[in-house]
Amino acid sequence: MLSCTTSSEYEWLLNTQMRIKTGSMESSVLKVVDKDVFEFYPRCEPISVEIMGDAVATVKFELRILNKLIEPLPTFKNGNLTIRFDDGSSIQVYRHLLALYSPYIKKCTENSTVTYVEDFPKDAFIELLYHIYPTLRPIYCNIRDFAKAAIAFQATPLIYLLSKHLVEFNTRAMSLEQKLHAALDFELCPAIEELVYRAAQDGVWSHLIKLGFEPETFFGPEVYKKVVCPAIVAGRQNEYGTPLIPSPYQQPDFFSEEVYKTSV
Repeated sequence: MLSCTTSSEYEWLLNTQMRIKTGSMESSVLKVVDKDVFEFYPRCEPISVEIMGDAVATVKFELRILNKLIEPLPTFKNGNLTIRFDDGSSIQVYRHLLALYSPYIKKCTENSTVTYVEDFPKDAFIELLYHIYPTLRPIYCNIRDFAKAAIAFQATPLIYLLSKHLVEFNTRAMSLEQKLHAALDFELCPAIEELVYRAAQDGVWSHLIKLGFEPETFFGPEVYKKVVCPAIVAGRQNEYGTPLIPSPYQQPDFFSEEVYKTSV
């Protein structure tokens, strides 16, 4: 039995080799029909297996762990910036790392060694840091606090990441209205834009309106006029399948040979 859980202090990753065997009702020996190497971690996509014929009576999965990574989450005891909270506690972080993700934090902490996070939940801010630092922290672990902090501190790349996660979420069935409600609840305007844009492109939006959906009441006048209406227009004007919102942030490449050559 393989069991993995995410604790509050650690994240995990498994590198595995999987073999899939099948057999019919008459088979005495199962036959290997597929094999590959897979990584399992909190953010990974589920593996989908489709049985195409009625002759398959038995399916067996054989899993062997090749490598296991158990990663402790940051403790924030090192850095060049001290952040103090309302409860009197403090942490240390690397100022320039936070500045990469949040122009707001960059502006507030420029040339500072100490700053204060006031009138904001400490747990939500720590959740934001878990996604700024290079960790395996899953988006869904504490998505409400994560979204709250990303919006409050204007962490644009992480707002995009959260919006993309919500738009493409398919772990359980969610209707368009449910996703729009979640995006509105989390104040993720890019998610609202992309969902409305795609719905306008594939005709779902028009169908919703015919069913009696009232967008101005649902979103409120301001969001409807500033976010929803432009997304509808763009969806009807742009070529089908063209994404509305590009990624605002390119992950730095610190390790490639090309980057090394241009830096020396």
